[in-house]
Amino acid sequence: MLRRQGNLDMSRNLIVAWMAIVVLTTGSAGAGILVDHPPHPYGGPYSDTELYYYYTGEVIWAQVADDIFLGADALATKLVFFGFYGSNVIGDGTVEPPAGAESFRLRLYDARASDGLPGNTLYEETVTSTLRAATGRRVLDSRYHPEFRFEIELAQAIELNAGIRYWLEIVQLDVAGSVFRWEESLGVPQDGVAAEWSYQPDWYSGPAGLNTAFELYDVPEPKATVLILMASILVRSTSKPEGRRS
Repeated sequence: MLRRQGNLDMSRNLIVAWMAIVVLTTGSAGAGILVDHPPHPYGGPYSDTELYYYYTGEVIWAQVADDIFLGADALATKLVFFGFYGSNVIGDGTVEPPAGAESFRLRLYDARASDGLPGNTLYEETVTSTLRAATGRRVLDSRYHPEFRFEIELAQAIELNAGIRYWLEIVQLDVAGSVFRWEESLGVPQDGVAAEWSYQPDWYSGPAGLNTAFELYDVPEPKATVLILMASILVRSTSKPEGRRS
C-alpha cells in the first residue's frame, strides 16, 4: 500500500513539474492585443516636430493621433508601431532613418466634448528608438521607402476604460533633416485620424477611412502567478489527511 501511494505521489509530482516547464517555455499567460492596426504599405501622415518645408524654407511641425475605443477595461503595457521616412516636399527627401538616436513622444488624450477630437493629455512619455528595426518590407509613396517597426515597453501601465474614446499620438522629436511618417493601416474600424500642423495649430479630422499602423497590448499574467498555482497543486496532491492508523 505504501509503495502504491509513493508511486502515485511521484506521478503527480512529474505531472506538476511538466506543467511548470510548459508555462516557463511558452511565455506569460493571458497576454493579449487590445488594438490591432496592421501596416498597409501605401503612405502615411507626417508626425514630426521639425520639418523643413521645401517650398518656403520654413521649419514646420505636423502631428497625428489615432483613436482607441475598447469594449472592456484594460491596462496597456506595450506599444508597437510602424513607420517610414522621407518626402519629396518636406525635409531633404532621404528615405533612411536618422544616423544617430532619435526620440519619440507618446501621448494619450481624452476626447474633448465639443467635437470628440483630442483634448486633455492623460499620459505622456518620451522614448528613444533603440528598439527600431527594419522589417525588410517597403512602403510606396511617391517612391519606395524602407519600413520600420518600433516596439516600446511603456514606463507604466495605462488604464483604459471600456466605452471611452481615447487618442494616441506618436511624434518624432526635433531631428533636423529627418521626416518621420506614421504608416497607414487598414485596421478596423476605418474611422479616420486627427491631425494638426503649423498652419492649423488645432486638431482637425483627417481623411475619412485612414488609420495608422500600431498594436497595443495589455498586461500579461506573470509567470510567477502560474508557478505559485502549480506549487499549491503540488502541496495538495502530496499531503495525506490524518486518519486512523492500523
